[in-house]
Amino acid sequence: MRIFSIYKMNNNRGVFKKILLPALLILIAVPAYTQLPLLRETVWLQTTSDIYVSGEEIYFKASVFETDTYKPSALSNNLRVELINHEGELIFQNNYVLSGAQITSKIKLRPELSTGWYHLRAYTNWMRNFPENDFAWSSFRVAQPGDLEDEKYRFENDSIYIMLTEIELNKNDDQTGECSIFASDIHGKPLSAEGFILSSPSDTAAWILTDDTGWGISEFNKSPGKNYKAFIKGHAASKTLLSVEEQDNNKPIITIRDE
Repeated sequence: MRIFSIYKMNNNRGVFKKILLPALLILIAVPAYTQLPLLRETVWLQTTSDIYVSGEEIYFKASVFETDTYKPSALSNNLRVELINHEGELIFQNNYVLSGAQITSKIKLRPELSTGWYHLRAYTNWMRNFPENDFAWSSFRVAQPGDLEDEKYRFENDSIYIMLTEIELNKNDDQTGECSIFASDIHGKPLSAEGFILSSPSDTAAWILTDDTGWGISEFNKSPGKNYKAFIKGHAASKTLLSVEEQDNNKPIITIRDE
């Protein structure tokens, strides 16, 4: 009986090992598989100019690569291209079929587009599985023909552009209120900026303090005229370009505040 008992115990152990070990190997292998990095894509987006006239055509080229190897990507067959204005409104969008992970095409600008910054954005459906920081952007100016003679649209590479937009004026005083401020370089890249805007040699219209997103908010003392001048720390006054836009009552205003 004792010999039989020992044999039986050993036999059960053998069965236990035969069943358990493969199961353990599967459990160990599953986490390793699920932690494999997902392939990612990047888009190289190029345009032919950094300023266009309303009604012109924008020629662009886009190439889709694997992010880690920079080889042409075979993950996507289509590319979404969008045109967005400086207020975040979608102006144009289209899907393009890629050929060899590339596309060369053009977009016709509507003649009624107002003067301002515009942004071309490109991404694949696969890239939508990841943060929007992976999307490709190309920023440029669009100007109405009559605005091209205005000094503030003649950009130089080391210029800084400040756009002040009314947000809300006090009900009892239509000359004071708040404004949003956006600072960028000539290509539309957001910049942190510190300075002020004068409406006369002794009157401050607004203070400028933007973070890395380029955006800031300030009190705004509106002047009856439009003779504003911006002064930015670290930038020559001759290379500082300012645009002051009045509030558009036909558009909803969204204000984010830290309480």
